[in-house]
Amino acid sequence: MSLTKIRNLIMIAVCSLLGVNTIALPLVPYVQSTEIQQSQAFTHDYLLTLDTLKKINGQWRSEREQRVSGQLSRSTRQLDAGHSVDEVFDYYRQQLFQMEGREVFSCQARRCGSSNSWANNRFKIRELYGLDQHQRYSVFTIPADEGSVFVSVYGVLRGNKRAYIHVEILESPERLTLYSDDAAIESQLLSQQALLVSPVNDEGLSREQLEALVVVLKRRRQWQLAIVGVDRDPALLSQQRLNSLNVASTIKAQLVGAGIDEGRLVSEGIGGLLPASLGIGGQKSVVLSRVLLSSE
Repeated sequence: MSLTKIRNLIMIAVCSLLGVNTIALPLVPYVQSTEIQQSQAFTHDYLLTLDTLKKINGQWRSEREQRVSGQLSRSTRQLDAGHSVDEVFDYYRQQLFQMEGREVFSCQARRCGSSNSWANNRFKIRELYGLDQHQRYSVFTIPADEGSVFVSVYGVLRGNKRAYIHVEILESPERLTLYSDDAAIESQLLSQQALLVSPVNDEGLSREQLEALVVVLKRRRQWQLAIVGVDRDPALLSQQRLNSLNVASTIKAQLVGAGIDEGRLVSEGIGGLLPASLGIGGQKSVVLSRVLLSSE
């Protein structure tokens, strides 16, 4: 492990030991970087971008976006020479996963669209105008007791070989539920082996979330999936386990109905056996986990 990675891990550990609330405060910055811009303000009209930027009616917009109000923190950092966008981007993603964050949108390289539009139209920071083939963008939602917390991360390499990372954290009093797109689902199941979906109801996954998950499972035909229901509604453990199994079974039936082979899926219900301190969603949640059901 490199000295830089060790330093960064130490900084995260120190913040954890000191009890720093990583949701309310900015992420631990990457050591080998320099902050060039920073701001904090309350906004009534923050545009949370959840898709590639495209020109729509003469304006750069995304087909999937959400307007939100809340406290906005922004930070732009230039990476020291020799440190790549991918390395630093994954450093921030790992912190967000450690906060039980769920990635709701992810894109890389030309799939993100024009870097010019991200820099000048979305973020309005000219330093972020770089090479389309060397950019990454992700949006996370972080569990919160009240309201919603969203984190957007954008990284890019410019033609002059300078690399930048831009982070936006929005803490909103509004309670919003966003579904993860297929790229974000695939990325998280690849890197973390599991994905938290919260909250869920007795009807299973929303249409949008189901369609995105089906796309991934049809693309990754070798993947086998455990659908694990969690239920913390006030009840006896036996009733919690039954309720959570019913929800997991409903989602399994949704996937089978959408054309996924039943032999690739298993549903389980654990009720409230996982303590709330682990940050596994709200009263009713589902964890989707890659497992090995058979060697075939």
